[in-house]
Amino acid sequence: MEQLLTKQEACALLGVKPRTLQDYMLKGLLPFVKLTDAPNGRVRFTREAVEAFVAKRTRGGRHG
Repeated sequence: MEQLLTKQEACALLGVKPRTLQDYMLKGLLPFVKLTDAPNGRVRFTREAVEAFVAKRTRGGRHG
């Protein structure tokens, strides 16, 4: 089974604040898994999705 990360763990890997992570989620930029049907239900992120997001953002970026 793939490792699931909490919001805090995803923020740490991405180097962003919780609000930025929320923006990524709302814009559909970072896939997540909702654990409950409740409106404020807990969500998790696969490590693979977070790492792919980082790779996509760093590939071809400006240097210097």
